[in-house]
Amino acid sequence: MLRAVAAAVASPASRATTCSAMSMSAETRRQSLTTGPGEVVLDTNVFVAAGFNPGSHSARLVEAVRDGRLRMVWDDATHAEIEHVMRQIPRLSWHRIADLFRSEDRFAGF
Repeated sequence: MLRAVAAAVASPASRATTCSAMSMSAETRRQSLTTGPGEVVLDTNVFVAAGFNPGSHSARLVEAVRDGRLRMVWDDATHAEIEHVMRQIPRLSWHRIADLFRSEDRFAGF
């Protein structure tokens, strides 16, 4: 799945592949291709990998969120874990990614 999302970041034409990999209905895929950025959930290891290797697929995913090409959906537990880990590793910076946790993208449940 990460490869499919990374491919979507690298090539807008491959977004259809990413959407089909996510088991969406045809209508949902059509809407996601025309109405805005795709949605992703990134966990802690993506941010850690991006921090240690700026040329990695993980870093490309984080930059796609920063640039608005992808929309990162998050919840309170994920936010807390990522913040905790990023603050524990001296080489990484919570402050460099904190702004990616946009309140309008917070998942509060169904």
